[in-house]
Amino acid sequence: MKQSFFARYAWPIILGLAVLLPLFLFGVQQTFRNSNNNVSQWLPQDYEETRTYQEFRRLFGSDDFAVISWEGCTLDDDRLEELAGYLVPPPDERRPGDGSEWFDKVVTGQQVVDDLMTGPAQLSREAAIGRLQGTLVGPGETTCAVIILSEKGDADRTGALAALEEIAETRCGLPRETIHLGGDAVINAAIDIESKQAIRKWVLFAWGLAFSIAWLSLRRFRLMVMVFAVSFYASVLGTGLV
Repeated sequence: MKQSFFARYAWPIILGLAVLLPLFLFGVQQTFRNSNNNVSQWLPQDYEETRTYQEFRRLFGSDDFAVISWEGCTLDDDRLEELAGYLVPPPDERRPGDGSEWFDKVVTGQQVVDDLMTGPAQLSREAAIGRLQGTLVGPGETTCAVIILSEKGDADRTGALAALEEIAETRCGLPRETIHLGGDAVINAAIDIESKQAIRKWVLFAWGLAFSIAWLSLRRFRLMVMVFAVSFYASVLGTGLV
């Protein structure tokens, strides 16, 4: 009887798949490392809409922002401007690895109040604060900083927020438990983190359920191993290709 292609070349095929497995596993690792719900990263680069969006961002900057405040953060808190200077220092003061590569622009409540007082409006301090009540100024002259992320920060918002908290804690002496974050970047980063945690949390349960169903259906350990080996390889291949 003439053997099929897969029967004749079974061992070479298995050996080839085994040799390629580390490459596919590396692809899986990169997929989870670069996991991001930012839809712009999924747009094909040759789309006209993608080029238009990139040109818009070049002209007007990113629309992804984070808001940071902390307990006792008021218009008289010098740490607010100190933090802004660390996040976006002057170009000649930027150093590789200082964390500033994650951020493009910082606007603080103090800066806006000063602009309203010294700019064309020439408002008094009380009038300037009144204009900003409910936006950049809250009860008791509490305020915040609005941080626009750079292209790198927009691509990895989780990393950008980790750098933000690190700079606030180590350079400005702000305990992490007193820091409050908000904004689109924070929400999206939280979704990314929760998605990864959910995958880790439920994967063992899913495998256990699959083993139970397979045993009830096949009743043979060897068949179970064969089915799961093929399924595992297919899932690794699919995720790695992504």
